[in-house]
Parts: sequence; structure tokens; C-alpha cells
Amino acid sequence: MFAHLSIPFVEMVLLARFLSVSGLVNSLLEVDGSPKKRPGVMLEVFQQSQQWVKAMRSPEGFEEQVTSLGLTSSAQLSWTIFSRCIELLRDQQSKFAHDRIYAALGFLQLDQNNANIIVPNYRIPLRDLFTNVTAMLLQKLPNFDILTQRESDVTDRVPGLPSWVPDYSLSQGKQPFNQSLYNPSGTFANTLNFRILDSKLVLRGVTLDTVSAIHQLDDFSSQTNEMIASAMLLKTGLDAVRHLIQTPKWWAAGDLLEVLWKTLVANHTNTPGEPTIDSSHFRCFMAQTSLDLSEALNSLGPGYSAANPERMGEMFPASPSKPSSELFKSLREAEARVKTSLYAPAADVELLNSVQSKAVIFVNTAIKFVSNRQLFVTQDGYVGLGPKLMRLGDRIVYVEGARVLFVMREQGNEYELVGETYVHARMQGELYDAGCLDDLREIILC
Repeated sequence: MFAHLSIPFVEMVLLARFLSVSGLVNSLLEVDGSPKKRPGVMLEVFQQSQQWVKAMRSPEGFEEQVTSLGLTSSAQLSWTIFSRCIELLRDQQSKFAHDRIYAALGFLQLDQNNANIIVPNYRIPLRDLFTNVTAMLLQKLPNFDILTQRESDVTDRVPGLPSWVPDYSLSQGKQPFNQSLYNPSGTFANTLNFRILDSKLVLRGVTLDTVSAIHQLDDFSSQTNEMIASAMLLKTGLDAVRHLIQTPKWWAAGDLLEVLWKTLVANHTNTPGEPTIDSSHFRCFMAQTSLDLSEALNSLGPGYSAANPERMGEMFPASPSKPSSELFKSLREAEARVKTSLYAPAADVELLNSVQSKAVIFVNTAIKFVSNRQLFVTQDGYVGLGPKLMRLGDRIVYVEGARVLFVMREQGNEYELVGETYVHARMQGELYDAGCLDDLREIILC
């Protein structure tokens, strides 16, 4: 397979196969006969494929890819890349929705064992195509990651599509959680325990909790004014943790502000290739936002008073994640000197730049994960990020073998899959330690 080919040849094969499948050029460049605004979609996917190919140009690199992706055999590698390509293509337009699948076939078929497993057929209903491909991925891969692609921003899905099958014709509209970061059970299953009966997916799992409050982040994701967007993010987050303070059942597991900031970035604190994030970044974000809005807080309405430094001090008197009064004082004084001095003191400029830089790093990371998601609180007092379409009363469910938790909606004795979720202090083996996984049962997704 890849390990026996030179890089230039592999790249040419990738691009040739990618562009040749089912008239892909015309399909992706035209939508209803009109030229597409962003014709770079093919290069975007191809550039991603180059990263995989370069890592697989030697037997050692090939095995490294298999290990890093958590695969149990090399035969799963092409299926994993196929799945990742489908995920990338969901955010692109195409003339035919079938090409959200067929456009990635070139990558799957680089392994000759996969030839003709999926044959382009534009007459097959989208419901059947999407269901069949999802069932194949569940059978070929050692995880339930494909279920995390089910989530979308709209309710108007392909008619008759089961809830567990992603509608590949719709954009996800959000940054997927990186499943490799999480492991709710603390263990990894060698095989997946599931079966498909007609159009229903039968799994093993357990219902953990119920969504009791939702704090909407919609306005933040659509806001073009950066200052107001930051204020919205801070206000919504503080509303969520204030809800816990006012609720008798809040779980009292330490610093609520730490719970908040780690939830807003889905615990992406040390992602390779990205800036490391710690509590100082959140403190700087809170301080910078409050400083920027010091004159506008009152005009934004009473709901934003929580962003006032004095109000934060009352709500979280002992939190080390809170900006100190000394920091606020130093920032105000430094800003005043910079504004009024002909030659601003270097120490003042350095302080202001340092705080702003850390604030930008935090908000840029947070926006990846909160956009088109909801911040929620559960009955047991946990904070999480969930799908845009989640509702009060939805259930938080662990699925055996999955690397993330899911939001599901009860439909009698069955469940509708709503989407993936991050729940703080539930993603790194805590479920096993608390004995939450002792009573797994069948869960039927309709």
C-alpha cells in the first residue's frame, strides 16, 4: 500500500483519483449550475491528504499512523482517512449530494482490497447511501467516531434518515471535538459491541445525567463586533456557573471558574501545534473584556453586570482563576498612562500587550468549540458543551467503546441521537472510578 510508493507518485495518484471520481471537478465547482465561490475545496482536502501520505512514506511512518489514530490493524487506515475526508467535504458545496461520499472514494481505494466496495450510483436514494456508508464505517473502524458526525445545525435532514446516521449533505457548522483527547471509561474496547436491526442501531451504554439548564451561545457565534462577542461569551459562561452556585445540588468539586474556562475550550489546553492554555489565559480574557467594557457595561444591560470586576469578586471570592483586584488596578493605570503619555512607558506597554495576547489566545480557542453549540448544566451539577439542537430534558449517555459522550433524546423505549458532547470531569476515566459503568444495558437508536 502507501509504504511501498514514493511520495511524488503517491501524491499524483491521490490527486488523479480524487479529481476523477464521478466528474468531481464540475460537481464541486458548480452548485445549481452557478460557479462556486470557493473553488479551492479540492486543494483543501488534497493538502490534508498530503500530511497523511508523508507520514506513511516508510513502514515506520505507516505503523506510526496506525498507532497514533488508535487503530487495531493497518487495514483500518484507508477507512479512517476516507472518514476524515467525508468530514472535510461536509462543509463544502456540491452539485450532487452523493459526491459528499463519492468525492473521497479515491482515498479509500488506494488500498486495493477496498476496490468496488462502494460504487458511485447517483440513482440510489441519499437515505440508503448515507445509511450504508455509516454502517460500513462502524464495521470497519474500532470506534464510534462516525456517530460524532451526526450533528448538524438544522432539523431539515434527508427524509427517513435514522438519527444515528450523519446527514453528509449538511454542514456540521462547528469544530468537531478531538476524540483522541478523551476517554470517559478509562479503558479502550478491543471490539465494538453493536448490531444493526433494520434501520436501528443497538448499542450498549448507560444514561448518566439529564440536561436541566441551557445557556445559549448563538449570539456569540454570529456577532461581528469582537468586544461585544467577548462580553457575550463571558456573560453566558458566568450565567452558567452562577446557576450552579444558586442550585443546592452543585457538585462542589473545586473552582467553578476553572470548570468554566476548561469547558469553553473543551479542555484543549495542550493541543500539539496550538498555544498551551492555562488559567492565566482565562484571567487575562476576563480582565481584558472587563477593561474594554468598563464604560459600556451599563449600556449593555443589567445582565452584563457579572462582567464587572467587583461583581466577579462577590461571586467567586476565593477563585484562583479570577483576575485579582491588583491586576485590574494595574491595567487601568497602565492604560491611562499609555493614553496620556507622549512616550508610553515600556513596562506599561508590555503589561497591556501581554494581557491582550493571552486573552486573544483564549478567545480564539474558545470560539472554535462554542460556536453553534450550547453551554448547559445537568441535574447532577456538571457543566458541558452540547449540540445546538439540544433541549431541556435531553439525556447524557455513555456508549461502550465511544471516546466521547452523547446527547440523546428519549423516544419511548428508544433514543434519538442528537450529537456529541463535552461534559467537564466526565471525560477522562471518572465514570469508571465512580462506578457509573457497572450497569450497562442495550440502547436502541431509532
